[in-house]
Amino acid sequence: MLMQALHHMLAFALMSKPADQILTAKTALRIQWGAKQANDDLVWVIYARPQAQASGQYIAVPCIDAGMTPMAMRLEASTLEELRTLLPPGLTRIERLQDDDPALIESWN
Repeated sequence: MLMQALHHMLAFALMSKPADQILTAKTALRIQWGAKQANDDLVWVIYARPQAQASGQYIAVPCIDAGMTPMAMRLEASTLEELRTLLPPGLTRIERLQDDDPALIESWN
């Protein structure tokens, strides 16, 4: 239930404030490494077809896990498979919950 509530809070935050910096895979890896060095648990949340937020069909937004606080940046791609290749290596996929926002596809940490 807690993860579901956090996903709903994240979806609301993303709709009210777009993530403005588009990342490269190399920059995403640096962000992941920096979070690990700071002992922060970073979660990449993937959304399909964001409204007026991105030119790509899919986005991945890095979030600080403790409060699922979205960072003002994103990866974006035309396909889900392409987006997954941009994520830092070594992450574990987290399936979406049944009651999650329909736009939320999956999370990785």
